[in-house]
Amino acid sequence: MFNLSRYLTRNAEVAPGAEALVYEDIRLNWYSLDARVSHLAYGLKQRGVGKDSIVALLMKNSLAYVELIYAIGAHQGRSFCR
Repeated sequence: MFNLSRYLTRNAEVAPGAEALVYEDIRLNWYSLDARVSHLAYGLKQRGVGKDSIVALLMKNSLAYVELIYAIGAHQGRSFCR
């Protein structure tokens, strides 16, 4: 099974300076994306989000949306996106 969190971490280790995400005028490399996602994942964990948690996201496409998807995946939570 594909693990989104491992994919992010691996790319951050192998090619930290390579472009990972472009949204409007914001460009993030793999290292920066991994750092931002790790910060969000820690915050979710502190709020009780865990392996069996269900997290609903209702937001427009944005940089934050992608970061949250990765952060939720870091805890193997299930997300329902709209």
